[in-house]
Amino acid sequence: MQYKTLLFDFDGTVMNGEQGIHWALGQTCKQMGLPMPPQEKLKNFIGPPIHQSFANAGFTDPELQEKMLVIYRKFCNTKEGMGGFSYYDGMEPLLCALKARGLRLAIVSMRTQGSLEVVDSLRHFSGNFDVVYGRQDDHDTNEKSELLLRVISMLGVQKEECALIGDSEYDELGARDAGIDFIGVTYGFGFHSPQEVKRAEYVASSVRELSDYLLKE
Repeated sequence: MQYKTLLFDFDGTVMNGEQGIHWALGQTCKQMGLPMPPQEKLKNFIGPPIHQSFANAGFTDPELQEKMLVIYRKFCNTKEGMGGFSYYDGMEPLLCALKARGLRLAIVSMRTQGSLEVVDSLRHFSGNFDVVYGRQDDHDTNEKSELLLRVISMLGVQKEECALIGDSEYDELGARDAGIDFIGVTYGFGFHSPQEVKRAEYVASSVRELSDYLLKE
């Protein structure tokens, strides 16, 4: 494999937090007397920056979003919210195998850094990565490419040696704008079929397929 550094999206690529995230949103709606969004809107809730997630779910008013965010994060930080996170089957062994081959690995997420640290406090995933990086606060950039370029600079690697692995168009566009290769996965929350991926070196429908591609000699 030509890559020496692999950058991973978090939600829908490395870990599945759907159960906890939807539970936290449901509790937020219940406490605020709001209807829970229908399933077709929930499919675009996980992945974008949180304000965009609220907008995707139908909560477009900025003042309402701010009120919801305070309550939502409170529920996200509970045992029930954090307990919904787990590695996709086969992901942790894949990360260990990649590290054993000397690759540098990083998380680059549109979650805030604080949110990633909260998940890590319960699920302890950061030990598998050289860098775990998210938006530094809610007012940080909404451009995935900017986060990718920051991490590439932190690692001191060349863009030609890097690829981003992700499950959504946010990842695909971010990789394009950062000038690095993209590897798509369809087992997460964004892409549901290879046909939805417009620009990728490879598209995997499962962690097993992703492993076969990344670990091939």
